[in-house]
Amino acid sequence: MKLKSEDMSSDGLLTVEFDKLDKLETEQKSYINVKFNEIKVLYIKLDGINDGASPCGLFVKDHDNQGYQISFSAGYYVGNNFDFLLPLWCKIQQYEFGLVFFDRNKGADVLNNVNEVHTVEHAVLINILSSDDKMLLGTRPHHKVNIIIGLCPYINWVNKKRWIEFIPEDHIKDNGFFEEENGYAHIVVPLYKKNYDEKEFFCGKLKRHIYYNFY
Repeated sequence: MKLKSEDMSSDGLLTVEFDKLDKLETEQKSYINVKFNEIKVLYIKLDGINDGASPCGLFVKDHDNQGYQISFSAGYYVGNNFDFLLPLWCKIQQYEFGLVFFDRNKGADVLNNVNEVHTVEHAVLINILSSDDKMLLGTRPHHKVNIIIGLCPYINWVNKKRWIEFIPEDHIKDNGFFEEENGYAHIVVPLYKKNYDEKEFFCGKLKRHIYYNFY
């Protein structure tokens, strides 16, 4: 099957061959009420996407599902564990990458029946790779005197039920403005250079239980 990722090099198509993907070394065989035999890993390279000429972030959408129904844990899908509305987003508004399920017969509508345990054909963990371990989520003009405010991801930027955790930097932790209906997914803070040697304003660390973390 094929997935398409925004701003990927060449034609942006990712051919997913389940039997050729790396296997994640884990004993976990279930997620909430979904069972699977193993977890495979799909890598997406971030380098070249956030080069200043492209929009910050990326998304993955279905291009040719070959009969598979695709389900995942959405960041803001209140009342249900799974969603089926692609694309999957990785941007300052929300982070939805993580475990994705592929099954020819069972979609999110079936998996959301929490009174039953469901077994799916394939479980794939989408993993972003970056050569400098950094993810650019936005660009803002900077002035030595005038400090502007902007959004930073916060603790609920990612779904708490995933294998991923967002850890805010100490200098913004509980040190900004929250919109109550936003549910601590973002914090409004002043954006500034901590020192003149740094080029970025760091919001926090995206801690993942595989390989390495993002800043």
